Amino acid sequence: MFLGFEQPQGDGSPAYGRVLIFNGTEVIFDKMFSYDPECLCYVIPGWGRISKDGYTTFGLYMGTATYCNGTFTYEKG
Repeated sequence: MFLGFEQPQGDGSPAYGRVLIFNGTEVIFDKMFSYDPECLCYVIPGWGRISKDGYTTFGLYMGTATYCNGTFTYEKG
């Protein structure tokens, strides 16, 4: 299961995003991503998916992040 959410600042702009990935009830990935002031975008733009192979892919900043078997990668889009 994938869970991603953003914490806004007082003015409503993004402060940070946090992603949790579960394998059953065990948290296998828990990472916070800070707002990038050079990117006029959301930290986590609201989508994620887990493939049958166990690859978790989600939107991050202006690109795509992938987590699989303990390895995290980010590709700027």
